[in-house]
Amino acid sequence: MGFEGIASLIFGVVLLLIAILVFVFDFFSKKKELKDHIWRANLFRKQEKYPEAIKAYLQALALDGDLVEPRRNLAWIYRKLERYSEAIRQYIRVVSLEPEDYQTHNRLGLLYGKINKEKEAIEHYEKAIELEPNFAIAYANLGVLYHNSKNSRIREAIDCYESALKIEQTFILVRNLQAQAHLSRSEFDKAIQLYEGTVRIAPESEHYLQLALAFNRTGRHERAISNYQKALKIDSDSVVILTHLGRSYGLVEKYDEAETELNTALNINANYAPAQYQLAVILTARDQLDEAMELLQQAIQNEPGVAKSAKSDTNLQKLHQRPEFDQLIAGNEDERE
Repeated sequence: MGFEGIASLIFGVVLLLIAILVFVFDFFSKKKELKDHIWRANLFRKQEKYPEAIKAYLQALALDGDLVEPRRNLAWIYRKLERYSEAIRQYIRVVSLEPEDYQTHNRLGLLYGKINKEKEAIEHYEKAIELEPNFAIAYANLGVLYHNSKNSRIREAIDCYESALKIEQTFILVRNLQAQAHLSRSEFDKAIQLYEGTVRIAPESEHYLQLALAFNRTGRHERAISNYQKALKIDSDSVVILTHLGRSYGLVEKYDEAETELNTALNINANYAPAQYQLAVILTARDQLDEAMELLQQAIQNEPGVAKSAKSDTNLQKLHQRPEFDQLIAGNEDERE
């Protein structure tokens, strides 16, 4: 090989090395740029600077569209901002990259529910359950979708709640949702059984309250009173519990006890309209009509919607016969118009 041949070979090798160096530099440069975009995006997300985070995530994904975690984070931001269609597009891409991602299918079910696409929501919940049969949350979310369906698919909702509870018996939210579904079908004993299980698992005031309300709906007021009292031992300053307890005492004609509880509620919150209303009912039953009328007026001032209830409440029949009652209701209706 002559000098020209050797020179030509060397030149070719040099060009090849330069090309390799350019490729390596470009590769690591893009790698660094990608890393910088993701770092900035995650920082902005943590700082709740969502527009800046979105921009940085999109810049990262423009360099590598197959990145899953940045795309999940971007979808999370869109969901947080209630930009549901954009979140859906990102999550759809995620499951195309990771088809076994049952949690993202569950999130898609939630998002499609948000935009009233029930069919698509059901499909993704069912896919999540197919991928992970012990995914209690997906059963629960599917149950909520059926529960809130315009077609009143309550029976299907109950089936989903039952499936969730078979997986996780202590899923309190689902127990309460299933109980509410049974109440909507007037299946009171089933609802009570669920609430009783809930208070065994988590003896909290709100759970005793729900159980007591269910007993009230079946006319078992003494059982309701017992559970309101248990709730009060945990939360003695709850005007809601005190008011319901006062009402229940009234229903079994224990008027002294009713007045005591309702006055206790009003000592805590003097403007709590439900307590004022229930005390007006008790005073009406005791023929203390002037005091009852005054309390009813206060209740309507604090919560105008009370007027409609008062107008049809047979417990206030004695007040209905008084001229000032008609004036009170008429005046309230005029103001609302």
